Amino acid sequence: MLQQISSLGAAPAHVSLDMTGRNLMVANYNGGNLAVFPIKSNGQLGEYTAFFQNKGSSVNTDRQTNPHVHSIQVTNNNKFVLAADLGTDQLLVFRLDEDLGTLTTIDSDIVEMAPGSGPRHVAFSTDGRFTYVINELKSTISVFSLDPESGDMQIVQTLSSLPKDFTGINTAGEILMDVQGRFLYVSNRGDESLGVFSIDPEKGSLTPVEWISSGGSGPRHFEIDPTGNWLFVANQYTNNVVAFQVDQQTGHLSQSTQSINVSAPVCVRFMLNE
Repeated sequence: MLQQISSLGAAPAHVSLDMTGRNLMVANYNGGNLAVFPIKSNGQLGEYTAFFQNKGSSVNTDRQTNPHVHSIQVTNNNKFVLAADLGTDQLLVFRLDEDLGTLTTIDSDIVEMAPGSGPRHVAFSTDGRFTYVINELKSTISVFSLDPESGDMQIVQTLSSLPKDFTGINTAGEILMDVQGRFLYVSNRGDESLGVFSIDPEKGSLTPVEWISSGGSGPRHFEIDPTGNWLFVANQYTNNVVAFQVDQQTGHLSQSTQSINVSAPVCVRFMLNE
């Protein structure tokens, strides 16, 4: 243990680094706020350089009576930070100063999502021109164009994360781009599935390819390995992590015989030795 400090808010749900690896960003779910901390050469965190407290609510009286910042992520060019607030149905957009670790609002600093959507996590196209948002409460995917210089975002498409024949209760979990930027993957908790979508490289729009069982229940998170050949999904409620082979030409997933038992897995990450 090197250090333990306050995240500046209750129930931190997501942390990420900027592209320089010098700034750590945290989204505090119950606190409804976010913060940025500089990373020192010894790996410890310094005094926070940015903090933002959101306010508001939305239409779902069970889940949206207060702001709930669920994730925070920097754009590919390291110029902007996007935070998804499930409680207020908003994407919060800030300009990042990577040297100072500070955040400033811009003209289009709040993107209003459809009421009751519950934006959860964000993915970016490899060329940085499009943003993809998984909406937990409505089980939808929202596609936005993204101006890499101004940070302006415009809606392109909204579609379901679920197969057409699904009936019942579902909450969407994770969203992830493949290593080539040709396919988008999402997880559904309720349908217990992984959805695969192809990406139009010019328009950024999505077309469904397939849905496949996650191999368990509650697929909260998944990750693709650096080669792009394998996808590992964490099934929180069945206590297992399951491996899928990725066909990089078609986007199709094939469940392997490889799985491990882990108590309530909620995140998968790879650590690379350079």
